[in-house]
Amino acid sequence: MSDVTYHPTTAPAPFGRRVFQTFFAPADLFRASGGYAPWAGPLLVSILVGMLVVLAVPSEAFMAMTEGAVNRRGRPVEITSDVETVAYYGRLLGMLTVLARQPLAAFLLAGVLTLIFGVLLRGEGRYQQYLTITVHAFLITALGSLVAVAVAMLRGGEPRGISLALLPLFPPDSFAFRLLEGIDVFTLWALVFAAVGVSMVDRHRSRATAAAILLGLYVAAAAGIASLSA
Repeated sequence: MSDVTYHPTTAPAPFGRRVFQTFFAPADLFRASGGYAPWAGPLLVSILVGMLVVLAVPSEAFMAMTEGAVNRRGRPVEITSDVETVAYYGRLLGMLTVLARQPLAAFLLAGVLTLIFGVLLRGEGRYQQYLTITVHAFLITALGSLVAVAVAMLRGGEPRGISLALLPLFPPDSFAFRLLEGIDVFTLWALVFAAVGVSMVDRHRSRATAAAILLGLYVAAAAGIASLSA
């Protein structure tokens, strides 16, 4: 059974309170709303943060992306524009990508949660509830993006995720290092948050079981990517 008694009310909390609950009291968030809290606000925040991250990328990084560029026939393309022009269009394309990617990711991930817990495991949750879980989890990964930007500014580099590889436990060329490099700290937090949400909308699913499933799938995916990058 779920770790928390489930007592939904009819009206979800205001947006500001839901943001607070996302980080500090996720069970209260889902207890109050029954998993049907409005999802547009958190999604919009994650989109805006994603655009800010694109704006924080140094201009030189966009220029570096053009190195080795080829056309559809595989022939090298000569870049004649200056750095600022390339960066301008790179940022514009990046922000448009975020605008399209975030909603698509939210709907797809909500579908994955519905498939796993609602269909395969015959749970009680519905798609809209899993969508609420997903978009609020995006607030956690958005915070991770802002932290990554702050770290990049201090180091003078390009924003990167806050991964477990920041701990110098293994040599850089080892599988363990590549695995830790693929595991983002804030994504782990978001998955634990999602596990709490799953246990609240599916009263027969415990937090521990939901967390084991979500974290297990994430680590397995990271392990597969680390193996391919060897």
